[in-house]
Amino acid sequence: MMQYDKWLHSVVSFMLTVMLIAVTQFFFPWWVAVSCVLVVGLYKELHDIQTTGFDWKDIVADCVGISLAMCLWALAI
Repeated sequence: MMQYDKWLHSVVSFMLTVMLIAVTQFFFPWWVAVSCVLVVGLYKELHDIQTTGFDWKDIVADCVGISLAMCLWALAI
């Protein structure tokens, strides 16, 4: 069973990716939106070092959400 935290990472990364691609698709390539979302996830994990610690599984969950958003975007165009 997926932990709630990992699910939340995936959903937030999915939504951020969809929103950023929708806003920037006419101005920037797709990898700019993906990079921004990855930076947000990495920043969050670096901030978590002080409390719960850095967790690579959270970064993987972010990548899952980004990948799903990119797959859906590719199907839509």
